[in-house]
Amino acid sequence: MLFEPLVAASIQLANRAVMAPMTRSRAVDANNPNALMAEYYGQRATAGLIITEGTSPSPNGLGYARIPGLFNKAQVRPRTVTRKSRWPRCKPS
Repeated sequence: MLFEPLVAASIQLANRAVMAPMTRSRAVDANNPNALMAEYYGQRATAGLIITEGTSPSPNGLGYARIPGLFNKAQVRPRTVTRKSRWPRCKPS
């Protein structure tokens, strides 16, 4: 049952494995997402649904060190690398 597809309301998943959001404190350079984070999510690309990294929407929202931010252009660019590492192995719903 875990590895069977799930179709519910407006979401279709390849399987019922859901990965909860986590913040693993690996954003080291000015709170930018990095290659290690892209590799981590790429390795888990076959999960039915991945709710990724906790992210700070502003400098004031940084609750502790090394969490990724999303409050300037430099932090947006690395997310494209992370996204592209996932999608070749699974289809977005």
